[in-house]
Amino acid sequence: MTDSVASQPSVARDLRYLWLLFAGAWLVHVALSLVGWNNTLIGPFEFRQAQTAITTLFFPAHGFRFDYETPLFGTPWSIPLEFPVFEASVVRFSAVTGMSLDPAGRLISWLYFQLSLPAFYLLLGSVGVRRPLRWLCLSLMLTSPVYLYYSRTFLIESTALCFCAWFLAAFARWVATGRFGWLLTAMAAGALGATVKVTTMVVFGVAACLFVFGQWAGERRLHPDQTRKTGLQLLGRAIAALLIPAAAGLAWLVYSTVIRERNPDAAILNTHFGFWSFGDVAQRLSRVYWVRTISVWTSGLLSEGGLILGLYLFARLRTSPRRVVLGAFGVFLSGQLIFSNLYQVHEYYFYASGVFLILALGMLLAAQFEDESLPRWARWGLPVAVMLLQLVAYGRRLYPEQRHEEAVTELTQIMHDLTVPEDMVVVLGQDWNGVIPYYAQRRALMLTAGRERDRAAIARSTARLDPTRVGAVLLYGDIRNDRSFIPQTMPTLGLASAPLLTSDLLQVSLWIPQAKLAAARDRLPLHPYTTMNLVLPAPALGETITLGARDISRMHEFSVLPQRPIRATSSAAFTNTDVGTAHVLNAHATSELAYRVPAGLKEITAGFGIHEGAYANPAGRTDGVQFAVVLADDRKHERVLFSRLLDPVNNLADRGMQSLEIALPQPPPGGEILFRTLPGPNNNNSFDWAYWNGIDLH
Repeated sequence: MTDSVASQPSVARDLRYLWLLFAGAWLVHVALSLVGWNNTLIGPFEFRQAQTAITTLFFPAHGFRFDYETPLFGTPWSIPLEFPVFEASVVRFSAVTGMSLDPAGRLISWLYFQLSLPAFYLLLGSVGVRRPLRWLCLSLMLTSPVYLYYSRTFLIESTALCFCAWFLAAFARWVATGRFGWLLTAMAAGALGATVKVTTMVVFGVAACLFVFGQWAGERRLHPDQTRKTGLQLLGRAIAALLIPAAAGLAWLVYSTVIRERNPDAAILNTHFGFWSFGDVAQRLSRVYWVRTISVWTSGLLSEGGLILGLYLFARLRTSPRRVVLGAFGVFLSGQLIFSNLYQVHEYYFYASGVFLILALGMLLAAQFEDESLPRWARWGLPVAVMLLQLVAYGRRLYPEQRHEEAVTELTQIMHDLTVPEDMVVVLGQDWNGVIPYYAQRRALMLTAGRERDRAAIARSTARLDPTRVGAVLLYGDIRNDRSFIPQTMPTLGLASAPLLTSDLLQVSLWIPQAKLAAARDRLPLHPYTTMNLVLPAPALGETITLGARDISRMHEFSVLPQRPIRATSSAAFTNTDVGTAHVLNAHATSELAYRVPAGLKEITAGFGIHEGAYANPAGRTDGVQFAVVLADDRKHERVLFSRLLDPVNNLADRGMQSLEIALPQPPPGGEILFRTLPGPNNNNSFDWAYWNGIDLH
């Protein structure tokens, strides 16, 4: 040993302080987990979170149901996927503490991850990692991007990981020692792990089988004459520990499938979680697949530098941990090789298997930490460098997403405001993303992607619903403007003949059943929505429609006026548009806007005119529009304050926007100011495309 090496502190002394590395990593993990803690679940990974959250929202606060609701596919609401340990934990915790569901779900998820750490500590001991060095391995878990981000999401991943980790830790102790306490722990934890998330349990089942093989190989080297006896003993213990978890997982799989099949609209779940999950051989051999999954290794688990360092340390290693490291890497690969589609599509599936890649690198770093030929800075520097690289990878992508706050949309609030808790909603065009029904706190029928092309199938789905329970229907995309779509696909729901609200910005329209339309309109706020426009029925031919102050206050069309009228009457629907740079209210003749006379009124100003299309098209032209401003007192006596006929076809000066100013020497004592558009001298309102602009009473 050289003087420089001899002068270094002993490895034994360094080992005593490795818990400080873990403590530092844990504090960093806690600090980063708190970022965006009170944000909504809306964001890049909202789809699965919203599904878990709406299950939790409708989970019974008292009691436990196997056939719990996930109300996204209409009645019957029960379409169980996972055994609802996580959901029950969140509901109970929220009920006891009063914490709202979003942060309660995050906290329970995070706590389950924390509870998995002692299990991994025990497991590391079972594969020969010394106690102090286990802190090093666990430190890498705490700073891994996937475990930083997904451990505090509203998902079942950490719950499944926790039970499966305790299963494997107890399984290893039971196989190695034969103590029945460990067997019972393995049975219980394994049964919960297999029913909470079978895909996670499969990965840990592979790890259990490799552990048994490793134990047998070790015993064979030590006692070659007892190979058969030892093998049978290990096999018997393994079967004893695996039997109950396997039976529980299979029983839950059969039970949940039978329940789901009662709902014809939930068939997609049996497809999605059936053979689709496994992918095919071509996918596993494709370059695209490995580029995608390896990018998760480098951006979500270890970082590029950590992966390269792991390869270097493995090549450098010459001791027995090589076999254990290879085994851990094999377990890690098993997840994506078995469930290739799931791992390619959903990054969070690496939460189940990624821990084995991280622990493999941890064991390599632990081996080099005990290498007395390395200087002290290398022993400490390499683990710290890997952790820093993990944090850099986390900061590149997942941290910005975690930090970003996405507010609940106005449309979601509208759905909540215009329906009652007993109502359900129907949504077409959002696949089965449950964000809107979850935050609106309503059960839903989510008509999955592409269904709009199969109108007969939609009709069958909506015919299953109790029409008295339907509170609203949301249509996204071009179908929102297809008036034949509703009668063809939802005839049993009794929807109104026109949507209540629509939005070109959001590409959505909201329909209300005719029987509930009046109640929904009464629940509309007095101010207009910023993203949705109120739709009022157009008057029938030869009739007029009158809007009151409440409707006018909710309509974007009237927002172009500095002051909104208290009443508006027209033989056509009021709309707004632009004339040059000015925003105008279209008021096709015959129309009337009524304003209450303000106290101290001295002047009235306004802009008015006729759209160019009304006189520029030779195929059809206006014969003129009479614009009038009238003062009506409380006795309905009228005094004309202003009147002008615009005839833009024959008078060039009448083209474009005109203006008026009316001075009132004596303020009127009360009454109304009426702005009227009337047909021209022939009493023909064809092409009388009139408008008002900037009406101001002051």
